[in-house]
Amino acid sequence: MNCARNFRVIRNQKYNARKREKINCTRNNNVADEILDVLGMLNEHPYVQTVIHNRLQVTSIICYTKEQIMDLKHFLTNTKNQLIGIDRTFGLGNLYVTLLVYKNQSCEEKYK
Repeated sequence: MNCARNFRVIRNQKYNARKREKINCTRNNNVADEILDVLGMLNEHPYVQTVIHNRLQVTSIICYTKEQIMDLKHFLTNTKNQLIGIDRTFGLGNLYVTLLVYKNQSCEEKYK
């Protein structure tokens, strides 16, 4: 007997419920929340290897897979003129990213 009978009232109630859910899902993360999220990834995500968080230093996250490191070691030991570059830091949303890059010789040989 107390429920809404007008279609517009029901639609507005659904709209407001969705709006409340969206606000709860997109919480405003502060730096501490982001650091906790990254520390959680350290145990769960295979790509996140090291998190450096000190009082006097900006938080750093080092990401790689074991296969990438094995591949890099292989090419550094088996080729004499292997170039390694560091791409300058660039913004990626709220993050700054610095990349270590090199030319994979096996990919070059496959696609000639």
